[in-house]
Amino acid sequence: MVSILSCHSQYRYSDKKMQKIDACEILKNIDGNLDVIERNADKIILGNDNCVLDLLDSLTYKFVNNNEMKYIEALDSICQVADGYVGEAYWDIGREIFHKNFKGYFKYLYDHRSKNDCMEKRLIDGVSFEIHMAEDRENAKQEIDAFLRNKIIELKLTESEIEYLKKLQARFDPGMYD
Repeated sequence: MVSILSCHSQYRYSDKKMQKIDACEILKNIDGNLDVIERNADKIILGNDNCVLDLLDSLTYKFVNNNEMKYIEALDSICQVADGYVGEAYWDIGREIFHKNFKGYFKYLYDHRSKNDCMEKRLIDGVSFEIHMAEDRENAKQEIDAFLRNKIIELKLTESEIEYLKKLQARFDPGMYD
């Protein structure tokens, strides 16, 4: 049985002993349910497909536009248990965040590089697929390389950060989709 508490049209889940959690309800108050998302990602992805995808889109939008780590932490929690259509959605999420909030994404990946590489892997998959789908793969790869060179300068990355970024970049492989 699901217990939803209403307060000024805001919903908050009580996640005790539930088999699945309704992503549609979480969408009504994402900020108030971030802890629920992080603790119960495996139950959330079992819900309504459209609502799960809308939740991913909303978390991505919030991270891109607000640059608050709590949103990418929630995305990462879901990423850890994602498979099928949810896992595939992370290709687009990785690419979108890479292009629209590189600074925040890179900081998160760098700070969590020893934890688990789900978000890192999804970035590599997404950028590799982006290059793969380009009409001119070599040009697309050069554009990514130029983008990263500019970010190194713009963000004044340390030697350690540059080394990590180059390791990521070396893993971009559009041929994995041939």
